[in-house]
Amino acid sequence: LAAGNPVVLKPSELAPSSALRLARLAREAGIPDGVFNVLLGGATAGRELVAHGGTDMVAFTGATPTGRAILREIGGTRLKPALLECGGKSPQIVFDDAAEFGVHDIARALVRDALWNSGQVCVARARLILQAGIYPLVVDALRAELEVVRFGDPLDPATKYGPLASSVQRRRVEEYISSALRGGASQSLRSPAHSLPAGGCYVAPALFTDVAPSASIVQEEVFGPVLTVQKFGAESEGIELANSTEYGLAATVWTPSLPRALRLARAVRAGTVQVAGSTAMSTGSGFAHASEPRGQSGFGAEGGMPLRANWGVEHNGEHLLAADGSFTKDSEIDTGYPEFDHVCLKKLGWWAELTPEEQAQAEGKNWKTDLSGGIIRVVIAHGCAPYGNARARCNVWNFPDPVPVHREPIVTP
Repeated sequence: LAAGNPVVLKPSELAPSSALRLARLAREAGIPDGVFNVLLGGATAGRELVAHGGTDMVAFTGATPTGRAILREIGGTRLKPALLECGGKSPQIVFDDAAEFGVHDIARALVRDALWNSGQVCVARARLILQAGIYPLVVDALRAELEVVRFGDPLDPATKYGPLASSVQRRRVEEYISSALRGGASQSLRSPAHSLPAGGCYVAPALFTDVAPSASIVQEEVFGPVLTVQKFGAESEGIELANSTEYGLAATVWTPSLPRALRLARAVRAGTVQVAGSTAMSTGSGFAHASEPRGQSGFGAEGGMPLRANWGVEHNGEHLLAADGSFTKDSEIDTGYPEFDHVCLKKLGWWAELTPEEQAQAEGKNWKTDLSGGIIRVVIAHGCAPYGNARARCNVWNFPDPVPVHREPIVTP
């Protein structure tokens, strides 16, 4: 919409209510009829929408098999660009030196990022990879956290986790759990059935240790409240386990060592690698970095200016470094926050095109001075370059929040 495109949004047939609510809000906000549209239906409706001659681009968030089906439909009917954010099997890699953050604080964050929306999130970080020294401490802390997890009515404001989306999904998750047990995995914890609400598609959270890397519960997206734990010794072994699936959507690295964090960010195949923090849900410029999934998690950069280009808004303006070390910019490239526009050059990957002297000037004047004093967070993301070399480098940047954003406390170095 911001790029000037009318939109037809087709939500999952299992969860259409929020999309319909968004349509009502759009009308209340004054968006004209026909600009933002919601189409309800199942696979047939989705197939017709993808193949329709009036659809100029398809952006899909969902399961990898459906993403493949969309590409087949586009290839067999009418060529058009596609942006796919598909499934994931995102790891959390915890090093021994992360103990200084507090083992119980880490365990709380691990559980939160694995069970968010009852595990029904493409970036659910439910694949836990723990270094040998911290392994027993974290596993004990995870058990303690999961023992107090309670599921409930999603309409009750006090509920932390609700049911799965359907009885089909519940049976699918239960089959993954049964398969893991048949394969020899140790079930370190399974909340008793009586702790679940009566009725509904609830599944008690499960924690598995001693899981083989080839097990389906490790390799495939479960989309439910199931956590697996694997142990590693050397850093290289942890990287190998993190990269052992066909997906590449997101990852988290727990270490206070910045050199190690940078190594892992480059070595782990994931669109976004977060360091020592729980997944943030926020809007605005503070969450406007770009990332691009890898492998069977899809393709196409999302966030920041690369996303803007994906939606057909091309810009030819250049960021230049003035003699005094400040940035100048074309008027079309304007985030609305002058102090944030300075970040765009570094964030979009053009930073690497500056000479070392120019980088030193920018670091000394704008980056350290003009951008200090905000809520600082470190984000390490692949896919920051806007034109074609999204996988070429990993950028690191700090940013303030120009607008106050409420978010849960996170663990940081």
